[in-house]
Amino acid sequence: MKAKTAASRTARHKKKYWRKGTDVADFEKTLHSGMKNKPDHELFTIDRTPSAEVKKYTKRQQAALDKISRSINEQEKLPLPEPKAPSLKKQPKLKQAVKRVEKTLPKPKIGDYDLWEKDFVPKTNLEYQEAGDHMLLYTKKKLPKQPSTARFKPSLLDHVQVPHAGTSYNPKADDYEKYVTEIAKAETQLIHEEERIAKAGKPKHESVVTYAEKSLEETEGLVIDPRYSADGDTVDETNEIEGEEAMETGVSLNIVQAFFF
Repeated sequence: MKAKTAASRTARHKKKYWRKGTDVADFEKTLHSGMKNKPDHELFTIDRTPSAEVKKYTKRQQAALDKISRSINEQEKLPLPEPKAPSLKKQPKLKQAVKRVEKTLPKPKIGDYDLWEKDFVPKTNLEYQEAGDHMLLYTKKKLPKQPSTARFKPSLLDHVQVPHAGTSYNPKADDYEKYVTEIAKAETQLIHEEERIAKAGKPKHESVVTYAEKSLEETEGLVIDPRYSADGDTVDETNEIEGEEAMETGVSLNIVQAFFF
């Protein structure tokens, strides 16, 4: 019995079936045997006919095209520009050049530093807290115990309000003049404000005359009864008694009464 080949042992739907154990010698022999015996002029041909019509140029157009192609192929070699800086051969060697460069560099900007938000106690990543405290005490890195008020920010207000320089016992002339001018301005502003308030309480387009003002204007130059008050209020009993005595002794009171009644 003939032994099975590798291709027959493998499954037909796998790649090994057609890659291994396939005998293709007969196919190659029949295909390549005819190519070896054929001459070259049958295998290879040279096509000398153009695939498209070549455009014909006039003499002037052809000269222009030749000039363009010549300028592209023959590039003009321009001389290199002379360097403005001195050559490195003539420059003397500088000693400690790195240090000089470091001096000229600007210092890096330090960010905002808040003293009250910084924790001065170093952190220790140890498993036991007691061991970390002992290590900090031994290395003298742990600060003494701080009071509870040490973490509060102080007040931003001034501790003492500094008085004006013009209020001293022996001030300078300029300071005293500025101090007096400020007081005068404040006083003038206060007077103007009081006048504005008083003016705002009065009517704008008419003047009001009270009864007492009208009576005083009518009785101007006459003897006024002591019992009469300019505000229209009643006087005390003592004034009434004095008024009665005046009525008994004088005639002027009768004139005033006749005028009012």
